[in-house]
Amino acid sequence: ISRSQRFDFRRLRHGEIADRLALLVRSEKKKLDKNVLNLIAARADGSVRDAESMLGQILSVADGLSLDEIRSLFGFADFAATSQFINYIADKNKKSAVAFISEISDKGVDLEEFIKSTMGYVRWMMFLKIDPTLEDLVAREISVENLEELKQTAQKFEMPHLQKAARLFQEASVNFKYSPIPELPIEMAVVELLE
Repeated sequence: ISRSQRFDFRRLRHGEIADRLALLVRSEKKKLDKNVLNLIAARADGSVRDAESMLGQILSVADGLSLDEIRSLFGFADFAATSQFINYIADKNKKSAVAFISEISDKGVDLEEFIKSTMGYVRWMMFLKIDPTLEDLVAREISVENLEELKQTAQKFEMPHLQKAARLFQEASVNFKYSPIPELPIEMAVVELLE
């Protein structure tokens, strides 16, 4: 008989993490907007420990921080910003997409996080294009409201365009680390994607 034990862990759903965070906030007798909890849950990527760590940092800074203040504190790109960027691409609006990258960079959004958010968004749209029943996989990672918005945006894309976007943003993520101009890899991806 072995003395070792085996534990099978799984990533938690977005809703499970948000509920856990809400419970912690109530137990600390603090107040945080539901949208802040959803943002933390989304950024935790299925990890309760990461979510609780972010929550602890937020609660230690101040009680009742706004969603924008939280984004600024962590350099997060929110779902709405990522969705707006993806919609510029869907509308083939190269000028607005490139200008948007500069705009979020000026606001202090971590561009590496933004690329990651963009790749996640494209990945979720690919799931919905493969088979609408894969919606359950997406629902584990985002709120119900965001899922509805994602479904509407996904209708604007064909699968080959999503595949190209995934490849280009993946390359931008790799090239980001080596670029002396942080915005350049994302801008290049946009230009190539919309040619």
